[in-house]
Amino acid sequence: MSDENRSLFLKMSTAPEETDAPKKELPAKGRLKYVFGVFRAETNTLFRVNLLVILSLIPLGFLFFYYLPGQLNAVAAGFNFMGGIGIGYPEAVSSAAESQIAVYNVYQIFLLLATPCVWLFGVTLSGLNYICRKLLQKDKPAKLGKSFFTGIKKYWFNTLLTIVLFSLIALGVGSLVIYLLKNIAAGTATVGTWFAVIVPSLIALPILMLPLFMLPMSVFYRLSFKDILKNSVILLIKFPLFAVIIALVSVAPLVLVFAIQSSAQIFIAIIYAVFGITLTAIGWTGFGQYVFGAIMEPLGEMRVASKKEKDDTAPVDGNAANNKNKKKNVYVNPKQHKHTDKNAVKKSGKNGSGTNTKKK
Repeated sequence: MSDENRSLFLKMSTAPEETDAPKKELPAKGRLKYVFGVFRAETNTLFRVNLLVILSLIPLGFLFFYYLPGQLNAVAAGFNFMGGIGIGYPEAVSSAAESQIAVYNVYQIFLLLATPCVWLFGVTLSGLNYICRKLLQKDKPAKLGKSFFTGIKKYWFNTLLTIVLFSLIALGVGSLVIYLLKNIAAGTATVGTWFAVIVPSLIALPILMLPLFMLPMSVFYRLSFKDILKNSVILLIKFPLFAVIIALVSVAPLVLVFAIQSSAQIFIAIIYAVFGITLTAIGWTGFGQYVFGAIMEPLGEMRVASKKEKDDTAPVDGNAANNKNKKKNVYVNPKQHKHTDKNAVKKSGKNGSGTNTKKK
């Protein structure tokens, strides 16, 4: 490890890994194969726990499959592009720019309504990540439902806070893109408009990859949200390529769901809900387990050993020599002390000086 990497990693916060059973040996190599092996072996377990997660996605599904198409159809019905071409058609023709802006306004409202629905998903995600952690630690839960709600009880706060923070950032990026599209449709987009949208979006994109580390870390370690955020920034700086690859693979199915405008959209959404959510969760958790085991665990062990060595060598009061020469303050009863002195005088008179006096 280079000195630069070492100095940066030393700024990370550490804590003992969260486990509910004695730690078991994990494969040092082939971690990707191990994660997929756990997913195949525990597909039934993950499917059952995923049913509880899908319940939290019902509001989001309602917005996407019912509210959004309904609003888009209502907007389309409110504009007329057939004016003046025959009998019975009004003379006025709607503006294409106005209709396009109205469509973008519908998407803006959809984003505003969908963001709180994602927060509800964040609560159940803490339970799912907890189950994934236990499976990867070879500690299969005996009671799945109980373990799921135990995970929510123990880890909901940092998981939910992560989802809330980054969903708001995503909302901001989406709103900026919609703002740019509305200006393009109206013909009012300038260089300043493009700059005001592109630069913040480019800054936000790497920030939006931080949950890749933060969500697994929230169930592996009892750390504050501030420490989890700091550790994740350091890990993202050191593992940017892995983060980009995993983020692209994770987002690709969601892009397909939004991009495809046909009956296949519902089919892809169902497949992703049944298998994609759990595969993404266990993939992120497995990646986090690998990175944490390579960086955070050795760092934590080094700090524990260093602290133990300091405690063993450090004097009690700061001066070992004085500590040895110090006498304990013991209370002595004055009456008992006086009585002891008289007995000592009598005893000495009998054995020593008293005998010599008689001889004289």
